[in-house]
Amino acid sequence: MKNRNLVIVILAVICAGLLAGVVYTVTKGKIGTQKKQEASAEAGADETESQSGIIEEDGKKYKLNQDIKTVLFMGVDKEKKADLGNNPGENGQSDSLNLLVLNKEEKTAQIIQISRDSMVGIDIYDVTGNRLMTENGQIALQYAYGDGAEESCRLTSEKVSELMYGVNVDSYFSLTLEGLVAATDAVGGITLTVPEDYTAVDPAFEKGAEVTLNGELAEKYVRKRDIEVLD
Repeated sequence: MKNRNLVIVILAVICAGLLAGVVYTVTKGKIGTQKKQEASAEAGADETESQSGIIEEDGKKYKLNQDIKTVLFMGVDKEKKADLGNNPGENGQSDSLNLLVLNKEEKTAQIIQISRDSMVGIDIYDVTGNRLMTENGQIALQYAYGDGAEESCRLTSEKVSELMYGVNVDSYFSLTLEGLVAATDAVGGITLTVPEDYTAVDPAFEKGAEVTLNGELAEKYVRKRDIEVLD
């Protein structure tokens, strides 16, 4: 009898333990489901706001101006178009990025300069065009993983859009260094006042001199870097 009672007690304890486990699991599941639903609702709200052109920054909400159009200008560090279209990662870098913002309603224009070193998720592709991975890197590098032409421009435009909180890039325009020379000559040159003594680059670049740059001089002026002093 004592053994029987002991067995009953043990079974009762086991059943109580199993019941408690079931209740805990069900309760935890309900709480987990509720949290997931709340998180999903919050994510859905964020996604809805993002899709509606509303972003939140420092506790304030901003709505995208629907009256603007944008053009992205890219300066690519390749000399000739014939050099492009090689292997992924070798098709030039968009070292110069300028977003022209046009307000159709106010009839105004503004240029936003984007640092080539702005960090974004760079999409890396193989030779067949398949995306291999995404790694953090300077936005200038994204151009290199396209075809050196249309695809590179599109990929870079997408990264600029991400960087600018989803602002659409409506059009884009890219120039290689060869294109810079041709464009400068096409407009009859560019006149400027030399701010510092750049005679080491070209004798014409004396400090304070007013110089009209042709294509060749323009390339010299924008391409030369002073690497004698740190930073």
